[in-house]
Amino acid sequence: MPLFSKKSALASALFIATALLFPSSNAHADFGDVEVDGEVDGTPSSCNISALATCCDWGGGVPCLKQSGCTEENFVDIGRTAEQCTLSDAPTPTPGVIPKGSKIFKSKSTGYFPDSSPLQGGYVDRRSKPLQTLQQYLRGKGSYVSVAMDNENGIPYGTKLRILELERKYGRVIEFRVVDTGGAFYGKGMSRIDICTESENHAYDPAVNKTLTLVFPSL
Repeated sequence: MPLFSKKSALASALFIATALLFPSSNAHADFGDVEVDGEVDGTPSSCNISALATCCDWGGGVPCLKQSGCTEENFVDIGRTAEQCTLSDAPTPTPGVIPKGSKIFKSKSTGYFPDSSPLQGGYVDRRSKPLQTLQQYLRGKGSYVSVAMDNENGIPYGTKLRILELERKYGRVIEFRVVDTGGAFYGKGMSRIDICTESENHAYDPAVNKTLTLVFPSL
C-alpha cells in the first residue's frame, strides 16, 4: 500500500508552494556566518554581529545597520558607539578614495605625542580636551585622531579630515580632527600638520613624517 494517496500528495504540494510564496515572519534567517532563529538576548534574529563590527571598522555608519540587520542597540555588543561607527546617512566611505566635493591639500606632516615638555605642549588640546592618538584610534579606543594646524587658517575647531596615505597604509578610514595648534604652525595655512601619536617612537614613524594628502569632505 503506498504511503501517500494522490489526494494527500496534492495537499502536501500545495502546502510547500504556499510556504515558498508566502513565507512566515518566523522563518529561519541565514546571514552568512551567523544563522539564528527567533530573538536571543534582545538581538534581532537577522542581526549579524560580526558583519556589524567589520562594517563599523570601515566607518560605514547607518548602512552598517542595514547591511547587518542590526539596530543601534547592538553597538554595545561590539564595543562601539554610534559616533565610532561614524553614524550618518552618507554612503560607506572607501579607504584611500577621495569623496566627491572634497577640498584637497598637500601638507608637510610631523608627529607629536602627549607629554608635559614645552616642545610637546601637554596632554590636552587647545580647548583642554584630552588628546586622542592615532594608535588609540586604530585599537578602537578613540573616536578620532587629534591633529594640530594653523590656528588662524579659518578652520573651525573640530573640523574633520582624512589623510589618504595613512588610510592606504592601514586599510581603513581614519577620522582626524583639527583640535590643536602651536607656534610652529602660525602663518603656515594648510602647508603644515602635526599628527598626535601615542609615544615618541610613534611620533618618528616615517609614515607620519612626510608630505601627506589632506582631504576635507565638508570644509
